[in-house]
Parts: sequence; structure tokens; C-alpha cells
Amino acid sequence: MNPDIKKLLLAGIENAVKEYQWLKDYANSDKQLSQWVEARAMGKPLAYILGHVDFYGLNLIVNEHVLIPRFETEELVDIIVQRTSKDDIFNILDLGCGSGAIALALKKNLPKSNLFAIDFSMNALTVALANQAKYPELKIHWIHSHWLDAINLNNIDIIVSNPPYIEQNWHDPSINYEPKIALYSGMDGLEDIKAIIKQSCCFKHLHIWFEHGHKHDLAKIVGSSWNIEKLYDHSGSQRFTHLSCNKKNV
Repeated sequence: MNPDIKKLLLAGIENAVKEYQWLKDYANSDKQLSQWVEARAMGKPLAYILGHVDFYGLNLIVNEHVLIPRFETEELVDIIVQRTSKDDIFNILDLGCGSGAIALALKKNLPKSNLFAIDFSMNALTVALANQAKYPELKIHWIHSHWLDAINLNNIDIIVSNPPYIEQNWHDPSINYEPKIALYSGMDGLEDIKAIIKQSCCFKHLHIWFEHGHKHDLAKIVGSSWNIEKLYDHSGSQRFTHLSCNKKNV
């Protein structure tokens, strides 16, 4: 057996053969390949080593300043694309945009709509702008802001957010390399979602889509003036919530 593949297997990499082939295909030299194998065996995510990841038909730049987009987030994008008319013009906000994955994927599939994307991290926005440069035809309005501080929600129709939602006491080796600012959100994992809801609760025309932890029930923190729709991911976990105005209670 190839010693590099063996090293990956011993490190618990389930798809060791396939991952080794990817590393080999992208490495510029045997030395770089060896360094990459060592980094992967130590737990560094493949996407960070290669510097890119596929997401909803796009190939996006990623590094340690942004989360690696997950399949669950692709599912959220797919739900929104399926439910949103491609013929209408909406103002859509990707809140906490990171690499820009959600904003760029929505713009690609809802080309008539206007896409805005906010992040507090300038390092993350630098990555997002690099991805914008890869796809200049997918024009996004990028904004540096702490959540909704720098935008007028009267001009927004749809908010989509995959905010930090991990409880601060939960730790796992699978996220060791990812930015903590994009992962953790207080004791219950809901600190940032609560802040977003507080800032947007007066704007009853909004549709708000959240990705969140599978144990989170947003019904407990949302007022009665909102309809609450719970949606499930591919594993059957309640991973997404759609908020819309309950006109009976306005």
C-alpha cells in the first residue's frame, strides 16, 4: 500500500484513497504533496489544504477565515431557489456571508434578484471578494457590518442566514481549524440568532430563513406575529426555520 494512503487511513480518513488522489492532482511537487498529506493526517480539512470547495455548482475559494460550506447549507439554498420566483425581482440579504457561498449561489439561480451580503469579519469579506472576482457576472453588494446595523430593512425582502449557532461548551476535532467567530454563539448557541430576530422583528414584510442547530427551536424565541415553518435536512434533523409575517397578529 502507498505509505501516504496508509498514513491517511491510520489517521481515520475514511476516503483516504480518493483524498490522496485529489491531493496528488493539485500538488505542485512531491514535497508539497508530502506536506499536504501530513497536514491532512493531522486533521486539517481537505478544503483548506486545496484552497477551494464546490458549492451548489460553484467552485469557491476558502481558507481558515471562513467556514467550509456544508451540504446542509446547499439544501437551504435549494429550498429557497425552489420557492422563489425566478421572474420576480427580490432584494435578498445573505447575513453573515463568510465566503459568499449563499449569496453567489442565489444570484446564479435567481439572476433577476438583487443580492446583498454582510459580514463583520474583514478577513471573511476578503475571501468573498476573491470569489466575486471568480464570478464577476454574479454581482453582489458586499457590506461590512455587525449583523443588520448598516442596512435599511425596508429595502430588503428576504433574509437568509447561516449564523454562528454552536453552544460555547461544545467542542469537536472536526471544527478545530475553522474560525471560532463563525461557530460559537453563547451558552445556548442562539445569541446571534436572537440578535438578528430582535433587529428584524419590526419589519413584518420580511421572509427570514435560518440554518441552525438541530436541537434549536426558534418558536421559543419568536413572537406570535410570525409564522414559523420548520424544515428538515437530508438526515431528518430540523435544521432550518422560515419566518414570515402572521398577518392575523399584526
